[in-house]
Amino acid sequence: MRIPLLSLSLLLTLIVGLPFFSTGQETPHATAQQASINVWQGMTDRGDDSMSIADYVTAERLFRESLAYAEQHNLGTASIADSNADLGWSLREQRKYNEAETAYRSALQLYRGIYAENNESILGSKVGLGIALTGLGQYQEGETPLLESLNAYNEKPKVTVCTLSFALDALTMLYKSSHQYSKGEGIYTEVFALMTGKRGTPCENFLLLADHLAQLYEEDGRWDLVENLHRDRAALALSMKGPKSELYGDALVSVAKTLEKRGHAEEASATYAQAVDVYRHANPPALSKVAINLQSQEFSLYAAGKVDQAKQVHQAMLTASKESDTDDLHGQMMAVRSRAVEAMNTGKSQEAEQFFAQEKALSHGLSAGDQMLALSDSAFFHENATHQLPEAEADLKQALVLAIATTSPSSTATASAHFELGLFYKTAHRPADAEESLSSALALYGAGDTEALNRGFQLLGWTYVEDGKYAEAEAIYQRAIKLDEDTHNDAQLALVLTALGDNYRRANRLTDAETVLIRGMNLAEHLDKPMNRKWFGAAMTMASVCEQSGRLPQAEQLYLRVISFVEQDFGPDSVALRFPLDKLAAMMKSQGRLAEANRYEARRDKLPEVPSMR
Repeated sequence: MRIPLLSLSLLLTLIVGLPFFSTGQETPHATAQQASINVWQGMTDRGDDSMSIADYVTAERLFRESLAYAEQHNLGTASIADSNADLGWSLREQRKYNEAETAYRSALQLYRGIYAENNESILGSKVGLGIALTGLGQYQEGETPLLESLNAYNEKPKVTVCTLSFALDALTMLYKSSHQYSKGEGIYTEVFALMTGKRGTPCENFLLLADHLAQLYEEDGRWDLVENLHRDRAALALSMKGPKSELYGDALVSVAKTLEKRGHAEEASATYAQAVDVYRHANPPALSKVAINLQSQEFSLYAAGKVDQAKQVHQAMLTASKESDTDDLHGQMMAVRSRAVEAMNTGKSQEAEQFFAQEKALSHGLSAGDQMLALSDSAFFHENATHQLPEAEADLKQALVLAIATTSPSSTATASAHFELGLFYKTAHRPADAEESLSSALALYGAGDTEALNRGFQLLGWTYVEDGKYAEAEAIYQRAIKLDEDTHNDAQLALVLTALGDNYRRANRLTDAETVLIRGMNLAEHLDKPMNRKWFGAAMTMASVCEQSGRLPQAEQLYLRVISFVEQDFGPDSVALRFPLDKLAAMMKSQGRLAEANRYEARRDKLPEVPSMR
């Protein structure tokens, strides 16, 4: 977040004592001073430009240069403070929170020498300091400057919704990271009041605040509030920008994703369709977003069992990908990307390879994020379509180098690049490399990155299990359990308990396995549909534990319960029935119950084949 710059006349008055009015003649000293200010301003502007494309490393360099320049050329307190605040901004985006804290404290000390405590620059730096302290896990200390800033803003008679949103958003993320969900109630109340009050026109950051507040409540399992916030955000975007704006389309997509997570696939599909219509009629049309969200609509229709409609939407997605604006380089890249995926999915490997190479070439003129996406796509193709593993590894390593070079070794982008490389090594059966990359990713994720942490814990834990490192897997799963308990994520907790139970089973710690699996089954059984399907995995693992401990009648009863559960929840022809039927038949054969086993095998063989994991 930038601190607004002083007007030039006021800046010159503070620095060199020049009056606000012009004398008609400029002294050589004033001319030189103006030239220095212009140089400094150019550095900060280029730093802003780098921040806008997520090139935080370049931004940091430019802001450091602007700070050194301001000090060397005696540009005055305000300029030096501004450069410190800008530097703090670039550092916190790289997760260099210790350095960011120092930069923000320096800015605050300097600002306080020339401004009142309720000055915009001071309040903005307090928000930046609070964000840095949140990143360091110093939540109580970080809350203080954020509340001070918010209270000071609220005392201003003409403060706008947009201005308030920065402090409110920072507090929301602090409460999300520290799992202080009850304090989020106060933010929700204030946000709702701002939505209905007359405090100026909201800005895009206010919409981001609503999204982050929804994430806070999603972690707390308050789905009613999550849905309300996303719908309020959509209504606000509609009133701000109208029915043909990308912002409104983006808000509708958030509503659709929430419906997906809650298992309302048909409603999600309809909402994606609404967003697609908005993107089509935006000025200019957001055709790359049309293609992306048609694909999301397609997946939702498949999840809802509407296969014919899904196929129709798929064709519309292909058409939309070809219509992307040829003057928009990003649109071109996304269009080529869609064609590459379609070619790969239809077995046209040579055509797909050409399209993925074209996507990489187009990305070179775009942001680091686009380049990393193109590299990831290319790696996926080489790994899964042509099985050229060295090429896939080279792409992913290049993406990691790019993330480090533009966003620093400790950024979220770098963590994601480590994770993708770890996933590749896991699939390529290189456990040592997978463990190293996944551990690197987990070390970089912050407390607020709960979704990424859960994903990392699961994959690293399973890598350890497959490598026979049961103690290491247990330690990872225990960390995941604590995270899910802290965030009240019962659905994820049920999955982790199942994984830990299987780890104990493999280590022949059957009593421990039974304890955690019973807890996992009980949790999953009481989840809302379709989340209760987590019970399937826990029950199957529990049945295996019963088999392993020689309690075959209990195992049989569990397999029968699983079969009944799948029939009711998935249907009598679900491929998922293959797993309990196969296990039950094998167990009966071991008991010499061949006629019964044959009946279950015959039913199993009539079911669809299990799709390839690739």
